[in-house]
Amino acid sequence: MKRRAATLAVAVGLGLAFMASGTVPGAAALKTETIGIVQPNGKWHLDFPGQDLTLWFGAGNDQPLLGDWDCDDIDTPAVYRSNGRIHLTNDSVTGVASATLFFGAHGDIAVVGDWDNDGCDSFGVYRPSESRFYLSNSLVTGPAEIDFFFGGSGDVPLSGDWDGDGFDTVGVYRSTTGVAYLTNGVVTAEADTTVVFGRPDDVMFTGDWDGDGVDTLGALRATSDSVHLLNSNDDPEETIIPAGGLGGVPVSGLLERVVTVIPVGTALENGEELRRAAAHVAGHDPSSDRPWTIRVEPGSYDLSATIPGLEVPEFTSFLGTATAPETVLIYNVGGPAGSAVVAGSSRLEHFTIQADFGFASGNAIEALGNTEINDVAIDIDTTRSATGILVSGFVTIGDSTLNVVSARTAVPILIEETGDVAITGTDIFTRGSFNPTWGVVNIGTASINSSSITVVPGAFGTPCAGVVNIGPELTITNTEIDVCTAPLGGPNPPEPGTGVDVEAGTVTITGGTIHASEYSVSGNSLGTITETNLGAPVRGGVTCTNTVFGFALFPTECPGQPYLYRVNAGGSTIDPGDGTAHWTADLSIPPSPFVNFDLVVPGNVDAHSITVFDATIPLTTPTEIFATERWDGVELPEMRWNFPAPYNFNTEVRLYFSSGFDGASLPGDRIFDVLIDGVLVLDDYDIVADVGHGVATMKSFLVTTDLDGIDIEFRHTEASANNPQINGLEVLLAVAG
Repeated sequence: MKRRAATLAVAVGLGLAFMASGTVPGAAALKTETIGIVQPNGKWHLDFPGQDLTLWFGAGNDQPLLGDWDCDDIDTPAVYRSNGRIHLTNDSVTGVASATLFFGAHGDIAVVGDWDNDGCDSFGVYRPSESRFYLSNSLVTGPAEIDFFFGGSGDVPLSGDWDGDGFDTVGVYRSTTGVAYLTNGVVTAEADTTVVFGRPDDVMFTGDWDGDGVDTLGALRATSDSVHLLNSNDDPEETIIPAGGLGGVPVSGLLERVVTVIPVGTALENGEELRRAAAHVAGHDPSSDRPWTIRVEPGSYDLSATIPGLEVPEFTSFLGTATAPETVLIYNVGGPAGSAVVAGSSRLEHFTIQADFGFASGNAIEALGNTEINDVAIDIDTTRSATGILVSGFVTIGDSTLNVVSARTAVPILIEETGDVAITGTDIFTRGSFNPTWGVVNIGTASINSSSITVVPGAFGTPCAGVVNIGPELTITNTEIDVCTAPLGGPNPPEPGTGVDVEAGTVTITGGTIHASEYSVSGNSLGTITETNLGAPVRGGVTCTNTVFGFALFPTECPGQPYLYRVNAGGSTIDPGDGTAHWTADLSIPPSPFVNFDLVVPGNVDAHSITVFDATIPLTTPTEIFATERWDGVELPEMRWNFPAPYNFNTEVRLYFSSGFDGASLPGDRIFDVLIDGVLVLDDYDIVADVGHGVATMKSFLVTTDLDGIDIEFRHTEASANNPQINGLEVLLAVAG
């Protein structure tokens, strides 16, 4: 039987914490929904039995929701924004959205449910201005599949399975009368059930509190700091639970279960104790495909021997278990400071660390050397500085997940000076607030392969970097880096972010993508980039080979994006001095490779003195390009430039002109045509008539590339005996808007 409770709260006040239905639930409790709280800053507290799981998702003023988006019988977060945009995730961990879609309009209130009993939740909205529900059976942007009128002015929408038939339907709560009107269909305006419950200042939500397949009402009551739950829609008896002061709105859903295990005795001291704990969990429901986690209490545990014969349900993960040839020490999980795991000459695999270090700094794993870390999940949320893995010595990290959120400095992986680490197939997410935030900091030697690094600024918009290299050597291969491009909070646009910051040593990047809000790569040291998709400019001593921006091939020299080509017609190479691409040389010998060779003779390059520039010249343009020009003294073939570019690519072409030849200083002395990809863009163009003699100007054109790249032709005209000429050419990525 499928059940769903779309959680809804329309007031922000108090929060809930640790409202578990039991420490070790049995099979019947698997369908019992739990209650949590979402604070206005986007911090979620999801109440696993015996544990408060925290994560960050969404932003202020979002409406939080829980639903089963991927049909796995586990509810995960989503948020609904006032512009009708929905962000959802299939994991109850801090991170970016798995999918986004648009549904509804400004002023709507979202509801969630399984309207067609297909095992998957989808969205709906209630439009107060119309007293009308709009429901969809799929998670795509598009019109509603079902709509009908229900309720009245001032009503609060609800959704749930009121009769246990597996179909979610809707209802409304009228606070003025304290009555909920519930319907068992989605095509009727008549209520099937009315429930008298609550007070005018209550925040209403719904859920299946006792696992019987029927959703009932719940209320967060600010006046008594309590939560009131109905276990039946036809019985006024309430269950009252104390509420705790987090501040926010309640949510409820069917969540992954975590069991707090306190074994017989005073400490979980060795592998035999862990084996017994595993058997304890397996005995409750070994056939369940629901994930379980054993959480060991804070303390020190000697796992000197391997742990044979663990019998646990499928998909079980353990906090604190390890295959360890030598000593692994676990302590201060949730404590004041230190490391959750200290490992030396060890192998750590298949377990989870969830830590909150409170008001002190801490590390999830301190890897002292000769340590293999495989399939380990690290989740840290703390008010002070936090490191996921602190490395000294040789360490390998593979197929793992690191989420590190801190109000101070957050660093998922910190490689000390003596560290030598190989990272493969690992997903890294980090978010900080007061201090700079980094994904990986390498002071030693490191390689990162086939991984992902996501860094977002916190509420205070601090600068961030995907990777900071201070050590002698770093290689990055086939890795996706996303830095400061989609913050979960803080200012918009985001603060400056660099994909790879090369402070010292050498960095080699091959393959993958780098998306950053400011620079893909920056720093003062040397680096090389090959066949990598860059989404932002490159600054510093970096060279590129076959690097790409989107789908556009760059020249072999590393340019400052978004400049695809820059040519100083008739002159030498110019460094603009701002970290962007150089203006490449176009001399008599050798000429630019982009100009047709038939026209290249010593006589068609001249030098002049230009000191006046009109308003069309960008401030980033070096004035030196107007000191030289290339002119075409041969009528056939005409002077032509061709810049290779992929098909159907949006670019901006800038052509720079100035009249410096005193023999053509009057209007009418020099007139010519300019064509781009065969289209006449300047007809009988006269520089002097346009801006005057000795004055520099620029003409800009938006060009969508054809199969032959970008072709620019300068043609003689009968109106003038003088020849076409050009001072400089630029091809840039087109900027929308």
